[in-house]
Amino acid sequence: MSFHGTTVAEAEVDAVRYRTVRFDAHHATRPHAHEQAYFCLVLGGESRQRSVSGERMRRPGSVFFHPAREPHSEQFGAEGGRLFSVELGRDALARFGASLPANASFAVRGRARSIAARLYLAAQHELSPNDAATLTQLLVLEATRTRETVAPMLRSTWLDAARAYLDAHYTANVRLADIAAASAGVHPVHLSAAFRRRFGVTITDYVQTLRVERAQRELARGNKPIADIALDAGFSSQSHLTNRFRAETGFTPAAWRALFQPAR
Repeated sequence: MSFHGTTVAEAEVDAVRYRTVRFDAHHATRPHAHEQAYFCLVLGGESRQRSVSGERMRRPGSVFFHPAREPHSEQFGAEGGRLFSVELGRDALARFGASLPANASFAVRGRARSIAARLYLAAQHELSPNDAATLTQLLVLEATRTRETVAPMLRSTWLDAARAYLDAHYTANVRLADIAAASAGVHPVHLSAAFRRRFGVTITDYVQTLRVERAQRELARGNKPIADIALDAGFSSQSHLTNRFRAETGFTPAAWRALFQPAR
């Protein structure tokens, strides 16, 4: 099934379609499915989506992966919406997406968001086959890398508790001793090593990524001062945010915000 909404721009390169779609205010779709797996970058507006994977709010700056033929529906709000999709045809899915799930959608985190944004920017001009292939492959690799798949021997209730503590307190000055105490009292050194083995990142990098992701969401939503966004996310200053944001995403905060401004 083709995408709902009004197609604003599209290009197809080597069995991958890059499409920007606009939705009117309060647009609603009945349950439907797409024949192709795809990534979706929310450029503007909020919508509530329901699928077999659950219910989620889709907000500007967020990215999701949807497998082929997954039934879903959505309801847009008063602002309508704008989406950019990277649709993987059968050949492209075989070439790039062998590690992507075949039966469950998921929210994309980390650097994969900025790669999707770079693809969107590139697609606004003439998208070269080399750029398309490189960025699409990077998007798939980063999305699958950050999607949690844990071997049974690495599962741990106290490690999940440690991450939950970080998810709730990342904007504060998080101390290793506090995280360890929240994780059934394990030793901080053991916690650090086990966290990295389980989640593939250090605790410090995990916290910084959470802060950057919060800044990404706030920047995409409106015109709140960047200095305020920095402090609210847990950074010491706007320059601290800018340096980390650029290192994490390849964008400055101002450039990231500009991506999600309404088209004029």
